[in-house]
Amino acid sequence: MCFYKHLKQYVYKNANKRTQIQSQTITALQQREFKMTSTQKKLTRLSASVSLVFGTLLAVSNSAYAASFTTTVQQDNGAKGDTFLKSITQNGKTTDKFNLVNKVDILSNTAVDKTKGSNADASLNKGVTNNTGAASTDKGDNASSPTAVSGVSDPTGGDIAAYMGNTNLNNIVDTEEAGSFVMNMFFQNQVKEDNSGLDSFYIFERGFQEMIYKDGKVMKDEQGNVVREQAGNSSISVRAIDAAGNVIGKALKLTKQTQTDAGYSIDTTEIGGAQRVGSWGISLADLGVSDLLVAGLQLSANGYEHNGPDFKLVGRMHDRPEFESATTPEPGSLLALGAVGGLAFFKRRQKQN
Repeated sequence: MCFYKHLKQYVYKNANKRTQIQSQTITALQQREFKMTSTQKKLTRLSASVSLVFGTLLAVSNSAYAASFTTTVQQDNGAKGDTFLKSITQNGKTTDKFNLVNKVDILSNTAVDKTKGSNADASLNKGVTNNTGAASTDKGDNASSPTAVSGVSDPTGGDIAAYMGNTNLNNIVDTEEAGSFVMNMFFQNQVKEDNSGLDSFYIFERGFQEMIYKDGKVMKDEQGNVVREQAGNSSISVRAIDAAGNVIGKALKLTKQTQTDAGYSIDTTEIGGAQRVGSWGISLADLGVSDLLVAGLQLSANGYEHNGPDFKLVGRMHDRPEFESATTPEPGSLLALGAVGGLAFFKRRQKQN
């Protein structure tokens, strides 16, 4: 009887120990699970915070690249005088190094009709125009220029290149509203994306905050007042081109509604008073050529669809000059480089041996 009593007590005691151990184990597991759950929650919150911060950075980045730019000019003798581009500031960065046009191929340009207008005589080619044709050279009334304005003569590619190939923003191409043109404009240096946060090309267009035209006529309201808008009065189409003049990437139409105020005015020989200037910035991404070497831009306008843009085109000198060289190594140079590389390899092997 005593034996059975001790056995019963032993079993009961061990059963209590097992219960305690099981209870402690369960408690430990619960605590571990709680800690894991807390950690997971913290990691989840941290992940959400990181995602939020990263998303905010992306949002800031996207909005930053969409921001407009500030143009600094030096203007002599008011709107009719020289207006030199000094710098462009965008996304907190400023550049004063510009990549200028040095060659223009005119693919098409509506010809001047010398039978129209009171100034049709070509001998009067001293700044006069009969407002026919399409693109021609123009300048501020008192501004310097590389050549005389084309006036009632059709401009050559050399004429256009000379007016685009300087930083005087009062040397421009003037386009008649009804005319059409297509031109390939090549820059001094080819460019490739350098991720600087600055656009690669800038177009300045005379006529910001101008009258609204419809079918070539100035729009008026019911009271007969001229309708105006906070925008340019013209659009222009742009495509990137390679060194051979082939179009690459995608077409881009810069509309008058997307212009921003450039902050200055000009008064040229073809107009009777000063007009504000609008501007567009163009990145390589806009043109779909972020990974390509770009030699220039093809600019075009088609009659009243674009309404005769009067513009100046300027490029930015990129931060990575290795992308600006158009030169491709000759086969002989490549062989020489290969030989030098092979010699260096064998010398290293000899030293190791």
